[in-house]
Amino acid sequence: MNQREDAVQEGMNPYESGDEGISIAELFLIFRKRFKWFLVGLVLIVGLAAGYLKLATPQYESQVSVLVEAIQRSSSFESLLDVSSSSAKIATEVELITSRSNINLALASLDLSQYHNSDGADYRDKNVLGNVRERVVVSTVKDTNIVKIAVTDQSPAFARDFANALASTYDNLLTGIAKNSKTAQREFIEAQIPLNDMTLSRASDALGDFRENSDIIQLSDKSSNLIEQISYYTLRLEPLRLQLNEAEVFIKSYNDSLLAAGFTGILSGEELREDSVIASKLEEFSAWKTELSMYDSLTRPGGVATGLDSSSRTYVINSAISQVTKDLLNRINVLTRGYATEANTQAIVGALTTEVDIEVLQKRAEVFSEELSQLPVLERRLSELQRDVQIYEAIGLKLREMLEEVKLSEAAITGNVTVVDAAILPIKPVRPNKLLI
Repeated sequence: MNQREDAVQEGMNPYESGDEGISIAELFLIFRKRFKWFLVGLVLIVGLAAGYLKLATPQYESQVSVLVEAIQRSSSFESLLDVSSSSAKIATEVELITSRSNINLALASLDLSQYHNSDGADYRDKNVLGNVRERVVVSTVKDTNIVKIAVTDQSPAFARDFANALASTYDNLLTGIAKNSKTAQREFIEAQIPLNDMTLSRASDALGDFRENSDIIQLSDKSSNLIEQISYYTLRLEPLRLQLNEAEVFIKSYNDSLLAAGFTGILSGEELREDSVIASKLEEFSAWKTELSMYDSLTRPGGVATGLDSSSRTYVINSAISQVTKDLLNRINVLTRGYATEANTQAIVGALTTEVDIEVLQKRAEVFSEELSQLPVLERRLSELQRDVQIYEAIGLKLREMLEEVKLSEAAITGNVTVVDAAILPIKPVRPNKLLI
């Protein structure tokens, strides 16, 4: 017997003998010497595994596959004419599957008394049902709009039915969010039309009464020129204010829907404006818009003739404005990536840039309003009354045009989710894995 075998027989470390390595024979010698401990360990581990398998509750998994349409595409009238095959981003839509709102809607659609746990208690008890959100796994198929919703539960029937219910209520949830935003816009515009009609009627009556009770019938050339300048900017301002209000209504309705679905961290307009990049871009946008408004006053009817060719410069300005708008859109996409859709980010950019537009035009209109205030009282009053009538007539036409557009968009909203493969009743549990254990 060599030195390593002597060491093994004496219970010593065979490597202390000075030789390196250990042979197969020496391994068997060690195993034989400590066989009872190997046997005890094996019996103990097998016993623990058998005990776990006996006590563990089998878990069954059922999966439903759905095709998801992005909210902004399903709620856009233009999307009906879009034949592009590129898939839209559906990150926000996927997050909504496991939202508190969708989970609760799916549970409410089921008769929970039909499902029982291993102790026989039905799922109407929240303690028995447990946190179902933790048992829902959502995955997407790469480069497609196909989403898989897998539900795991000790009741195979509940796993199947709850997966199918999630897909059904998910369709209603997405369609509701898209429809609510457009409905809010439509209701806002519908409420503005009668108000504008009433104001127009009062303005027309006031103009008629003034002409009957005063000696002034027609404005002087200077007054006509000033009122034309002021009307030009005012007629541009009022549709912008309507556009801003419409965008704010859309954004608020969309954000409220996300908050109701359990989303957090939604940025307000003020928080977005405080971002250094956005603030810088808005200042740049304002500078370009101010310069553009000056060139517009030179080229429009009634503008001051200077003999300068401003076409090349306005092209440069418009190109710069377009680039700044794209930069704003990219930045807002980064800040709102976790919850906003394309339609929502575009509405935010529209609201921010429209506010700047309004501010620029107001400053230009104030210059002519100040000059108008120096005219005789009667002439100034007549010019103001004529301007009011022109403005409210233009607003009425704009409101009716906007209403028809929103009605088309609202009517174009369809279901967002199509079930590709419905969930089926699972036969074998996915956990525990008896063979592996």
